[in-house]
Amino acid sequence: MASLELRRVLSAFPRELERDLRQAGSSDALGRFEFRDLAEGNYELVAQAPSFQPETRVVLLSGDPHPELELELAPHGFLEGSVVDAKGVRVAGATVRVSEGAGGDVTDANGAFSLELPAGAYRLTAALGSQMGVADEPQVVEVGATTRCPIIQLGRPGRMEARVVEAESWTPLEGVRVRIQPAASLSVTDAEGRFSVEDLLPGEYRLSAAADGLTDEAIRVAVNAGQTARPVLALRRMGALEGRLLTGGGVGATGVSIEVGWHGADEPIVIQPDSAGRFSTGSIPAGTIKVSTRSATGVIRSSDVFSIEPGKVTRRDIFLRSTGRISGTVKGADGAWPGSAMVGLTSSHGGNGVLAQVPVDDQGAFSLEVTEGAYLLRAYPSGQYGAFGPSVEAAVRAGSESTVALILPHQVRALAGVVVGPGGAPVAGAAILVRGSAFEARRVADPFGRFSLHVPGDGEFEVRALRGGRSAVILSRPDTGLTLRLTEGARVRGTVRGDWRTDEPLQVTIRSELFEELLSEGMDGMQFRGDQFDLVDVPAGRLRIVVTTRSGAQGTANVVVAPGQTAFISIELARLTGRDP
Repeated sequence: MASLELRRVLSAFPRELERDLRQAGSSDALGRFEFRDLAEGNYELVAQAPSFQPETRVVLLSGDPHPELELELAPHGFLEGSVVDAKGVRVAGATVRVSEGAGGDVTDANGAFSLELPAGAYRLTAALGSQMGVADEPQVVEVGATTRCPIIQLGRPGRMEARVVEAESWTPLEGVRVRIQPAASLSVTDAEGRFSVEDLLPGEYRLSAAADGLTDEAIRVAVNAGQTARPVLALRRMGALEGRLLTGGGVGATGVSIEVGWHGADEPIVIQPDSAGRFSTGSIPAGTIKVSTRSATGVIRSSDVFSIEPGKVTRRDIFLRSTGRISGTVKGADGAWPGSAMVGLTSSHGGNGVLAQVPVDDQGAFSLEVTEGAYLLRAYPSGQYGAFGPSVEAAVRAGSESTVALILPHQVRALAGVVVGPGGAPVAGAAILVRGSAFEARRVADPFGRFSLHVPGDGEFEVRALRGGRSAVILSRPDTGLTLRLTEGARVRGTVRGDWRTDEPLQVTIRSELFEELLSEGMDGMQFRGDQFDLVDVPAGRLRIVVTTRSGAQGTANVVVAPGQTAFISIELARLTGRDP
């Protein structure tokens, strides 16, 4: 029996759910459920049951009878293994834990453990007294399957001795709040900007720091058994941007939101100017920021780049660009109105970003306001985003209207399949990239490893999938029975030579020839101390490894590594010109 909760969606972007009004229910012995007397609108339905992954579905209720929903919950998998001491003898009573707070177990008299977990990749650790151990690579749990983990051997713990400095002057920062995860350790830096943490399990940690008037920063740090990791975090001073939002005639503008973004921000902050067009960002990181303005209808009215000085208020006015209008009609390839379609708008100057999506009315017509410039428009069937018809270019001048005639694609085909691991079990959460002629789309595999999308025509498409370091690439025509079997990830160990400050960490970044667009943040910006680094669970194939230091030393190496294999490389650091050592 599954428990269910239904909540009304008040806003899709930004996402907002009705807080107070919610309905709870449960399924019967046959899995059936029902909610009655619901008003029209969007609802979020969450179903969950013991030993299954929760399933969330957004449902649109209109005046028409809604078809019966079917929710399929993915069963948990199991992760099993054993723990041994430094001499290889199985130990009882060792505590085994996994990352992301997903649970743990204690080894039995034979040193064995078993964990029930949702599908995903987990970092596995073990501890007994002062002895600690970690699985060499992330362990992947498949839906409804059992994964056997390599033996975990206990040994000496590692430690971290870190320093926090001010980025511009490299001076130590006292009183900075520091967090280490997944160890959940909190600390505060001393007068020399230092802090230390003892008895850390070997493995990878996220080190973050925060202080008033400074940027929040985070890096990934590798801790080895019996060794001390010595990372350095550099925080930037905050600044601010103030000014007025003005029309082309210099009059304060209202009804337009201001979006401010910078490198490392998860999403831009949104500001509403006052009745005279005045605005202030408040404290933001010093450096380069991008500022865009957007009308209530979603039209981007301006886009600027500003430089924010640390510890100061930068004053700049923003001028809105004039607008025009694009109107047109949409027809099917046979010249008839198909009854339902959407229009996508992008810039004609390149880039894949969609500037706007507008529905076509019952007569096959559409109209939208845009700033002056050149655009590409493409029509696609409703609910089949990506299955675009031919592109049509439109040039818009201030106060004018351009008209276009769009055609839907001659054929729209379904491309669907499942992502499985090397052993054939479905892989949840795999990132998928599909490319064809003038076509690109991304998907994420569901809890059963499935994905689906609509593509234009019946030409050949390249499909890539990535989960951690496991990857697959195939070429296929539209098909609903594709299977992407992931190959094992690889490992890269390296030695660094050259002249750099010994107190500086090495920043190591991975670039993949085939999977650059799908790589997660975990593949970027790993910190290592000393002259060696170790990268585990990376995509196999041709890789470019980049090593940098704050003082300007940099080195690169290209390597080809096979699935399941380890590559050994050496990188020579050279100091970039124009940087102080």
